[in-house]
Amino acid sequence: LVTGVQTCALPISNIEGKDVAVACSGGLDSGLISALAKRYARSVTLYTCGTSNAFDVAMAKDLSEKIGLPWNHVQISKSN
Repeated sequence: LVTGVQTCALPISNIEGKDVAVACSGGLDSGLISALAKRYARSVTLYTCGTSNAFDVAMAKDLSEKIGLPWNHVQISKSN
């Protein structure tokens, strides 16, 4: 599975040694991409947009803690 993702979804040469940002929902796809990016990129930061009580925000925060990557929550509210 990892080999398939490495060759199809995330060409290693595109991220190797680079600073990478990942739009992270905390789900399977963004989690897998985040873990692979952590393995090959120079640095990886996860970003999630949503309200403070959004499911994706909670899942992405949890994922970032589990895999040890910095995470930024871009707050969305009615005023912005």
